[in-house]
Amino acid sequence: MLFKDLTDGRSVNPGIFKALYRSFLSIPVLALCISWIHFVQDGSNFNKNRSIVYYSDPPVISGISVSPITAGSAVINWTTDVPANSQIIYGATTAYGSSTLVDSTLALSHSLILYGLAPGKLYHYKILSADINETLAIATDNTFSTASLSASLGTLNTHTVSAYPAGKIVPWTSNPADGYDTVIYLAWSYLLNSVPNDPATGKPAYYSQSFLDPNTQAMANWPHNPAGLYAMLTESALKYYHYSGNAAVMQIAKDVAIWHLDHGMTLVTDNWPGVPYASGDAASLTYDGANLGNSSGVGDGDGYIEPDKIGELGNAWLQLYKYDGNIRFRDAAIQAANVLSSKVRTGSVNQSPWPFRVNAHTGIVREEYSSDVIAPVSLLDGLIAAGIGDTAAYRAARTTAWNWMMTYPMQNNAWAQYFEDVGIQSSYNSNLNQYNAMMTARYLLEHPEFDPNWETHVRGLITWVETEFGETSFGTMAINEQKSFFFFMGSHTSRYASINALLYEKTGDLAAREKAYRAFNWATYMARSTGVVIDGPEVNHEWFTDGYGDYVRHFVTGMAAVPEWSPANQTHLLRSSSLVKSISYGTTSVNYTTYDGNATDILHVNFNPSVVTADGIILPHRSDLSQSGWTLDIATKTLKIYHTGATQISISAAPSVKAICPASDTYFVLEKPGSGYSYQWQIDSTGNDFVDLLSDAIHSGVNTDTLRLHTPPTSCYGFKYRCIASKSGTYFFGATYVVKFEVTWQGNVSTAWENTANWNCNYIPDGFTDVIIPGGSVNDPVINMNAAVHSIIISSGGVLTVNSGIRLDIKGK
Repeated sequence: MLFKDLTDGRSVNPGIFKALYRSFLSIPVLALCISWIHFVQDGSNFNKNRSIVYYSDPPVISGISVSPITAGSAVINWTTDVPANSQIIYGATTAYGSSTLVDSTLALSHSLILYGLAPGKLYHYKILSADINETLAIATDNTFSTASLSASLGTLNTHTVSAYPAGKIVPWTSNPADGYDTVIYLAWSYLLNSVPNDPATGKPAYYSQSFLDPNTQAMANWPHNPAGLYAMLTESALKYYHYSGNAAVMQIAKDVAIWHLDHGMTLVTDNWPGVPYASGDAASLTYDGANLGNSSGVGDGDGYIEPDKIGELGNAWLQLYKYDGNIRFRDAAIQAANVLSSKVRTGSVNQSPWPFRVNAHTGIVREEYSSDVIAPVSLLDGLIAAGIGDTAAYRAARTTAWNWMMTYPMQNNAWAQYFEDVGIQSSYNSNLNQYNAMMTARYLLEHPEFDPNWETHVRGLITWVETEFGETSFGTMAINEQKSFFFFMGSHTSRYASINALLYEKTGDLAAREKAYRAFNWATYMARSTGVVIDGPEVNHEWFTDGYGDYVRHFVTGMAAVPEWSPANQTHLLRSSSLVKSISYGTTSVNYTTYDGNATDILHVNFNPSVVTADGIILPHRSDLSQSGWTLDIATKTLKIYHTGATQISISAAPSVKAICPASDTYFVLEKPGSGYSYQWQIDSTGNDFVDLLSDAIHSGVNTDTLRLHTPPTSCYGFKYRCIASKSGTYFFGATYVVKFEVTWQGNVSTAWENTANWNCNYIPDGFTDVIIPGGSVNDPVINMNAAVHSIIISSGGVLTVNSGIRLDIKGK
């Protein structure tokens, strides 16, 4: 038996008709006198492979086991009797609520990992497997319990120290698997909502204070460090913005950057003109060096600058220009690079390419040596890559600085001079620190193209920092700040952790991953549940650099290197090789814009991507990223995208289908992202794009979180709906829903297809209706006059008779 698509004479998918033929074997001989079944092509999206679907018996799931099980993960194993795909839904109750991605690989033996689980907890789960015909089998509910945490290791910064396995520290949060997400959320929430104002200025304390008392929130009145702080806050904000979509953090970064431009710059007539001061007096909103350092150097002294901070803050200005196009930021970055380029020198063992401290007015050097050349190099690199400013001069200055770094500190480990509040040193290498070494290591890991020996150098820097600054604390390596202030801290430990995570990402070194994991875990304890983040347990100060600017950025870097460290049931853009200008998250979608057209992006997704586009062009799903496209790691939910010549990226899952009875009401609900949002439902009725929906006879609630459809006509088949929630510049896209109409044959009255009483919806199918014919009906359907449907599903044992001379049009697309 061979059926033809009468629109063009081609054979329709033989696999489908093999299945259809199997169902027709049960039809009486006379019933085979069919005049024709006509497949009507109804639109450009017509899909012959889905015009008629036959569901065979579902796969048989057996051999279920759960092993291994840890405090935060479990591996579910099972087999099927036919090749089938794999998915698991799971949760604390039979409502489940979480799921793995669908592994579309058809296999007999299946294994999926559940990660991000809470310790010592009972979990319910169901296994789902569908065969090549999309016949779905769902196993009955099963349970397992995660391992419990080991005995506590003690207390640390108000927290009981949790461990798993014994002696191995894990985050303090209620679910340790979500610990990194929790602490960066708490930190930014504190800056957005809870930080006190300085009584002396009336502005948030980070404008005029370097740190607070974490217990009383009293001002410390210690020299302020605005340039380094604001540079760190900018990076922290940019990373947290693309991670969360919360644009409010970017407003803080822009506000403090503008303030520094207005209140913290050298004069245009100075020897070092139009560049930022690194320090300021406590409780002052004007930055021009702290007078405490006039004799000692602590806080630099009046009129003194730090050239490495010119590079650091200059690079932050460049990023802010890329973010919002404010030319003040661009011009400030150019001026910073111009001055650095004009002042660069060859350097020697005890004299760096730029001095550490210099009088801005006279050019008289106060301290000759600082190994922090990566900050100025990063600014020069960014301008060169963007083609902004005097790029020839920037290349020359960069080469000078780079060659010096490789010749001296990379060889002799004289990584010294960064912190603004240390006094003048007796020798160029008398106060070594780990900051310069680790930031250099991070740069090499992110830009290995500049150093053919990057891995050797990175491993050497890690070993040096561990030897000189490492200290065992609660079973992990915690990192001390500098020789003159030898205390282990959260920011420095998290930086060390991020370097090891990046090394694991590039080399697969599992020992580096374990060091990163435990060090990050220790660092979480520096954050209190109030969002107060202390520098370290022995010092117990709330520094804005250590607790906010420096702290947050390293956790996001670590999650980008190991995406499964982000929450298992959330979607986040973890990293882009470009700057992210805007981003919005939906339940099953992400839309963002990058500054550069050529970029590689890494996301953790909680849905199976169906379509990824770059500037509206569909990118192919690939096995690797040697060309533009995207890859997906099912186990870790890691989506990687490589795009060239395009900045607008859109990721979406297959739309959720809602099948309803014709002539009935339905509704769609947006999963609320929070309070204070406004809502706008949209419709795509043409397949071209979404437009805002207005209230009419069919649609109501278009500006609420619930859209109601009142008896929509079947001609609305295939219409797509979605909701956009907005609040303070943050946009959240809900899932895309597709309306379909479906009726099921019951045959309670007779065999007549044309009798409404034989259908569950009391509705005779039309060309916009999907039809299901189950097996075992009291009366099997017989079509007695010409009819049309959108599609037909004939279940196992189902029988459909089309009388001779009768036409059945199947218009599915």
